[in-house]
Amino acid sequence: SSWRSGLRMRRGAPTHKALQLFNMLAKGLWRCGRSRAVLRHAGFLRQRSSAPLKKLSATSKLQVYSELSKARLSALVVSTTAAGFLSAGAPVCLSTMALACAGTSLAAGAASCFNQIVERDRDARMVRTRLRPLPSGRASRDEAFALASTASLASVAILYIGVNPATAALGAGNIFLYSVAYTQSKPVTEWNTWIGALVGAIPPVMGYCAATGDVLSGESLFLATSLFLWQFPHFFSLAWIHRKDYARGGFQMVPVNDPTGQRTADLVMQYAVALSALPLASSAMGLTSWPFALESLLFNGVALRAAHRFSENRSSENAREVFKTSLWYLPVIMTLFLFHRQDQSLEDCSSPRLRTRAVEEHVVRDVRGAIVDCNDYAQHQAGAGRRSSSFPATYASSFWR
Repeated sequence: SSWRSGLRMRRGAPTHKALQLFNMLAKGLWRCGRSRAVLRHAGFLRQRSSAPLKKLSATSKLQVYSELSKARLSALVVSTTAAGFLSAGAPVCLSTMALACAGTSLAAGAASCFNQIVERDRDARMVRTRLRPLPSGRASRDEAFALASTASLASVAILYIGVNPATAALGAGNIFLYSVAYTQSKPVTEWNTWIGALVGAIPPVMGYCAATGDVLSGESLFLATSLFLWQFPHFFSLAWIHRKDYARGGFQMVPVNDPTGQRTADLVMQYAVALSALPLASSAMGLTSWPFALESLLFNGVALRAAHRFSENRSSENAREVFKTSLWYLPVIMTLFLFHRQDQSLEDCSSPRLRTRAVEEHVVRDVRGAIVDCNDYAQHQAGAGRRSSSFPATYASSFWR
């Protein structure tokens, strides 16, 4: 080009290596600018907020990181993962369960952190979220991005190395589903709630997969369906209470676009009815005993009563009652499901892993029964004053030695 010719005339012809270095530098700067533009468009990189960053102590920083990762929400996610793991039945490997819960907790925290990075400006316009770390200036966007990225990588590494690749894939997919699909859809479409419900249904499947290596089973499907259906009464009632705040933030929620609240109340009632039918279906399919279905009449009756009140009178007080009911409903149904879970027979185990587990359970049960019988026999013989050299007593005494 003409400017290169001018360079040659004034400073001599540049070497071939210098031109290569110049081209590599130009391409690197262009690619860096393009990638930053993509991240900026997605909301991960923007100009700094006008609010100055506050200097915080180490304790305050830990509190900020806890808020960025939504520790209480992560604890709920971990409980559903643990329920999925325990639903696979005995024997329970506590180390694997701990690694699965740790990886799931990091994944949930990373997804929440990415979500707050993208929604920082919208959170600043909402009353209930304007005091979060990013809008309030207690954390920078770069700091939050580093935290989210580190937690994501640590989550996938723990699940892949300590559990199994399938659980790691579910964790990585759920981070993407929440931080990209769900977060980007909130200002665009009401379907974001259904996407978010799908995100919440995956952790119990991760727990079951961590225990067995399999993704689909009656237990995992029951827990995943329960989590999916439960989120609609839970979230729609919360969104109705804060509908003006969500509108101020520019989010497309059903209650925001429902001035009368009739559509919101109908959805709450429909999903509450569907949720109440799950225990009956579980007992009918043999996953749980029938007392589970009978006990569910009590707590489902309370939930349906709250949903019916909200349908009759769509006030914030009735919506708050639905929301509070949903807070204790989920742990109750998961606990009772695990308590009334039926042991699988060998014929019902289609998976090789489940067949092996069932065989182990039957063998352990038979051996324990034989030991108890032999011990009872030995005690009976000793009590009668007769020393017996029969095989059962000899086996029992040699075993206990």
